Amino acid sequence: MRGRVTLVAIFLFVFLLGGRSDPKIADLRFRVERGDFVVSFNLKDGFGRDTEQELLSGIRINFDYVVELKKPRFLFPAKTIKHSVITTSAKYNSLTKQFTLTRQVNGTITAFSITDELSKAKRFMCTVPEEKVFSTSSLTPGERYYIQVKADLKTKIRFFVIPWNISTFWRKSRSFFFKGTLK
Repeated sequence: MRGRVTLVAIFLFVFLLGGRSDPKIADLRFRVERGDFVVSFNLKDGFGRDTEQELLSGIRINFDYVVELKKPRFLFPAKTIKHSVITTSAKYNSLTKQFTLTRQVNGTITAFSITDELSKAKRFMCTVPEEKVFSTSSLTPGERYYIQVKADLKTKIRFFVIPWNISTFWRKSRSFFFKGTLK
């Protein structure tokens, strides 16, 4: 009897949680270009069936990517040096059957597109290809830093009253020593 209970528990765990993929940041890359940090990354498993259905029903979908430049400290939490928000947005127009796509960095539009393909809209929402996020002007050469990124996808209402944010874990880059700005 005890073996059956264990088997059922394992089956439920695999069935309920094993097939579910949590969204995560992947392929985080950065470089310094003309005094600015340029980052690129992807969001894996961030566009689920429910998000797709909401988009196709005409609801505007926003993904907020939080990018931070951190300075590690001994015996203390890392200090946030710079903070930036990249927002990707998609809205479907059922009359024209087109998706309007925008990408903003700290409120300034950096990309705009219109497409009639859902796959292109998903790729636009889940891929950030080389965006300038902050300046290197206030950084000290020779100091150690790292960049971290997370995605705030949306808020769901659980049990009809509790707002529940869906976010990824922070994805950290490798630590690096800032060598100064190349002009």
